[in-house]
Amino acid sequence: MVGGKGANLGELARAGFKVPPGFCVCATAYKAFIEAHRLREAIAHLLTILQSGDPTLIAQVAQDIQARILGKPILAEIADEVTAAYEKLGPEFPVAVRSSATAEDLPEASFAGQQETFLNVRGVPALLEKLHHCWASLWSERSISYRQVQGFDHLRVYLAAVVQQMIPAEASGVLFAADPISNDRGVMVINSSWGLGEAIVSGLVSPDAFTVLKSDLSIVDRVISSKETMIAYADAGGTIQVAVPLDRREVPSLAEAQIVELARVGRSIETHYGEPQDIEWAYAGGQLYVLQARPITTLKEEIEWNRSMFVELFPEPLSPIFTSVLKSLLQGMLDFTFRTLGFRPSPDMEAAGIFYNHPFFNRQYIEKTLAGLPPRTRDKLAAEIMNPFGEQEGELSLEPSPPALRMGYGLLRFMLSALSQLPRIIERYQQELAAIESAPIETQSDRQVVDHLLHIAYRSLPQLLNYDFLMIALTGIMYQVLGRILRAYFGSEAEALHAQLISGVAGNMTVKTNKGLWDLAAQVRRSPALRRLFQTTPAEDLLSALRTNREPEVHEFMGALDRFLKEYGHREIRIDIVYPTWKEDATPVFGFIQRYLEADEEASPYVQEERLGHAREEAERRIDQRLGRDLRGRLIRPLFRWILRHSQEYSRERDTMHFYMTASFPILRRIVFELGRRWTQPGWLDKPEDLFFVTIEELKTFPDQARPLQDLVRERRAEWERSKDRAIPIIIRGRQEIYAEEARPGQKQVRGTAGSPGRIRGRARLIRGPEDFHRLQRGEILVAPLTTPVWTPLFAVAAGLVTDTGGILSHGSIVAREYGIPAVVGSKVATQLIADGQMITVDG
Repeated sequence: MVGGKGANLGELARAGFKVPPGFCVCATAYKAFIEAHRLREAIAHLLTILQSGDPTLIAQVAQDIQARILGKPILAEIADEVTAAYEKLGPEFPVAVRSSATAEDLPEASFAGQQETFLNVRGVPALLEKLHHCWASLWSERSISYRQVQGFDHLRVYLAAVVQQMIPAEASGVLFAADPISNDRGVMVINSSWGLGEAIVSGLVSPDAFTVLKSDLSIVDRVISSKETMIAYADAGGTIQVAVPLDRREVPSLAEAQIVELARVGRSIETHYGEPQDIEWAYAGGQLYVLQARPITTLKEEIEWNRSMFVELFPEPLSPIFTSVLKSLLQGMLDFTFRTLGFRPSPDMEAAGIFYNHPFFNRQYIEKTLAGLPPRTRDKLAAEIMNPFGEQEGELSLEPSPPALRMGYGLLRFMLSALSQLPRIIERYQQELAAIESAPIETQSDRQVVDHLLHIAYRSLPQLLNYDFLMIALTGIMYQVLGRILRAYFGSEAEALHAQLISGVAGNMTVKTNKGLWDLAAQVRRSPALRRLFQTTPAEDLLSALRTNREPEVHEFMGALDRFLKEYGHREIRIDIVYPTWKEDATPVFGFIQRYLEADEEASPYVQEERLGHAREEAERRIDQRLGRDLRGRLIRPLFRWILRHSQEYSRERDTMHFYMTASFPILRRIVFELGRRWTQPGWLDKPEDLFFVTIEELKTFPDQARPLQDLVRERRAEWERSKDRAIPIIIRGRQEIYAEEARPGQKQVRGTAGSPGRIRGRARLIRGPEDFHRLQRGEILVAPLTTPVWTPLFAVAAGLVTDTGGILSHGSIVAREYGIPAVVGSKVATQLIADGQMITVDG
């Protein structure tokens, strides 16, 4: 038993780091001393005095115990062994004697800094004296108080001592292999000064500070302090304070090469221990010595921020007002999901964060909440939650454990009740929106108008979307269960059958929207005047052209358009309230109609739904028959039917949730513009739409604390614009940012996940966003970073699909199956490798 200090020094020496020579006096020597002089019983008796709880008695007890220890001689055999070990180092060899406390079944690091250290000890008599005082320091007032507060058993704590060569340090200090203040694990922080490191530890000097990037050892920051005092050896032993020469006070205590060498060693020590260390070091004679290393006990766990789930949902930077609403929604959605599954959400951590105007999940929040699960189940479930749309390795399996059983019970309860509760939730949500929409906000006070916005953000949307996240997760889990059963019975046919089972489900709101667009396109197709207008007029100019046209079929079409926009006008081109809805700007609607005019009848949403419905029913019939051929299949069949029905309905209701969520967008935009109009008049804003760059938390307090917002808005708008042009990492871990995979030099083939079966060869058309929709021509292969529900009408003219992101349950895969076109999704590099107009083959 050598205590934490002794064990660490031995480990560092064995690992090849340059550690000053020395030896340890084990805790067994202390125990032998205590037992030989029968001090344990006396100490135990004195400790009973502390049971009264009177803290003023600690000093009295400490003084009495220390006097008893110092009043007894060190055993001759211990003194002989210490003397022999010391003399091997050399006569009158200067050493440091450091206490190293240890305990049975208690954390060693808990005793850091509680016992004595003696420096520049020379000769056997002085060494034995300081060892004796180290033992006594285990019973100092400070040490006793610390153990009392921590609840440690005093009589199970022992003391070892480290005797180590003193290094005549020219410069010394501490290296933190992570920033202990900012918690940044991507940097190392070096504190250094002239002379012995005790000047820094004791606070005698303000040290020089150097910040070094861990990745490439570059020095990113340096602060040179005025170092007026240093600690040096005293000739007679011990240490003294001396003045630093004037010409060295403002000079860096480390040269650049020394900083890099020290940082490299610090990084190696972290790698050896597997976690960042607090490292004491010294330079002497041009040599770097490691004096001590211990974990940085104050370092918080490194947070990993992950946006895998949001790459497809929110491909572009979001406005500050929307991110502030979204962050609150995500917290509520995850908390609801975990509580439903029988877990207690971590109360002291945020579920989501916003970086570069994009949302990220906090991986540690998810993993800590799931901590009770077996590790494999926890890690797999955390991955499913963070990216339910992506392709996951392996399948989720619930290893038996109480938390897993509670989770299974919670899932079952939710599945049995969710579909029956959802209509009531949607109805209540619609009633709340209708009440706010009909409110005379133009005549209401600022506080009343802001309260409408807060009600939607904090009450209406959460009650709707809390169900959404759990449905997304359940869809993925049930899809895996279905796949496992199908593979067992159908082998290579399983994937095609699997896709058919969840396609063509009636009632999908995106399909309903597309039917409405198809009906408008059919009306245009029947009228020569309308067809001519749509074929010769850019989408952005069509509304004015239609309004000035007096032909009867145009008037009839405008009536149909008004009815369509009344039902679907809240739909969006991008999921963010900063952008106008279709009712405000019908340009996207006209663009979709123009795409549908190029499509043949087979692309009709009506035809597609009927075709896929027949295929789904045939697949269900085949599976039903196959399961009925043996006893095992007949036992599984009722469960398979039940899971299939819920999987189909959840898949449909996910889209329903999105449809109704966006119903709040026109109301939120009306509120923002009304407040923006008011706050522009006194000069707090430059224009009404500036309010999209204010957070909902700031809006909450603004009616009571009105102030100019122009500078804040300009700064945030500039940052929002910059975010549009920069690559956004998928993962942020401290200073480390991990981006989407890049194409390899010379790579010719693009691989991904089979999203929809089939094989097609055609011309690739790169579509990076809604602004490119008009470029896709009939029969071309749509190549895109991702797709969202807004992209759906493009599938009517596309011959195939290739995307950078996504999995079997992502939007692109689902819609490609609906339209019967081959798709490869989640390729990571398609838009980097495939040139616009290039001939490619898609094999789904």
